[in-house]
Amino acid sequence: MKELLRFLLKKRILVLLFVCALVGPASAWANVKQLKLYKETFPDAEKPKCSHCHAVEKPTKEKHDMNEYGSKLKQAKETPDAETYKAVGPS
Repeated sequence: MKELLRFLLKKRILVLLFVCALVGPASAWANVKQLKLYKETFPDAEKPKCSHCHAVEKPTKEKHDMNEYGSKLKQAKETPDAETYKAVGPS
């Protein structure tokens, strides 16, 4: 019985860690919906990368300063939509 309880506890912990690993970092990144909106709004523009909005090429949790374009987007709306991209223009 003890072995079964230990196994179930380990399994729950592993599942929780897996979910945290998937959900945690994704909340800080531009999501697929935002990238899709950008591409739909500006079909002829270059494919967006992190450096389109951020001052560094690969932002981290500690260092994720916005460049001029990213700052304009964030001032216009916290989570940009198609209208925000149109108002600010392509990067």
